[in-house]
Amino acid sequence: MLFKQKGVIFLIAALVLGAVIFAVVGYSGQGSRAVVAEVNGENITRGELDTYINVLRLFMPNLEPMLGDETRRPMLEGQILDAMVENLLLKQAAAQLGITVTEAEMQGFYEMSRAQMIGQAFASEEEMMARLQELEISEEALIAFIGNGIYIEKMEGHFINAATDEEIQQFLTENPAYGENPTMLELSHILLATEEEALAARERLMAGEDFGDLAVELSTDPSAKNEGQPGFRGYLGADIPEVNQMFVEEFMAGANKIENDGEISPPVESQFGWHLIKLHKRVPSTELSPEEARQNAARALGTQKAAEFMQTFEAEAQVERRL
Repeated sequence: MLFKQKGVIFLIAALVLGAVIFAVVGYSGQGSRAVVAEVNGENITRGELDTYINVLRLFMPNLEPMLGDETRRPMLEGQILDAMVENLLLKQAAAQLGITVTEAEMQGFYEMSRAQMIGQAFASEEEMMARLQELEISEEALIAFIGNGIYIEKMEGHFINAATDEEIQQFLTENPAYGENPTMLELSHILLATEEEALAARERLMAGEDFGDLAVELSTDPSAKNEGQPGFRGYLGADIPEVNQMFVEEFMAGANKIENDGEISPPVESQFGWHLIKLHKRVPSTELSPEEARQNAARALGTQKAAEFMQTFEAEAQVERRL
């Protein structure tokens, strides 16, 4: 557990981590057709909320122990509903811009995501389908859940296409970092529950034990033990930008403090626990060609404008939550 957001499989993680899981048991007396939120005149029902929670369970089985906490249930249910409201607002905002998503596009995006899930989140297609059946999730519900990512991409694309050359050049002048490839880090990590455990593990590493072996033995990050997943044996990749919104801030701050290739950080605390971070290699930034810089700036500008549009749309929305 380390990521914050985006990418196809990371987009799924974003939708999952953006809402906190809780048990799929509604309050007694509430039927599946009961309206739990109204968003600009469109309803979200109890049944839709329960289905959304089940899909979240599909992607984060390691959070099953959190399910069923009666004292936290109202707060957690409200956070999940907030995520659903945001998704519905996104679709409404896209419609206002004239953006449509076809069934074929939804199916294509699902197939691409599904191919990545098998081998990363699931060992086989059979395992994935069995889990869907166990959680009573239809493939249509899964397609709808994953399809939210298309709306994000299309909205950003809308604003990228609408940006003028003058706007892009001004943005690049004000944000020169988009004119270069960022410094890239190659990292591994071991996640421990306490600082004392992290210090003890670091002593073993300093004594010469293998980082990957220790990650498999000690890390509380489930991916460390799952071959084929990012994070297996603690290895996170060789193309991690030093300024990275995918990982939690504390982790990246700790990684950026490591000065030399091959060094291991002191324990770094985040919301997930205590990390030992190994910097395998740091690759310095390089300048992009003028056209590459322009394309990079246009993408960033489109993302910024889409976020600003959504902020305004959400501020003016009529939302009533009924939990």
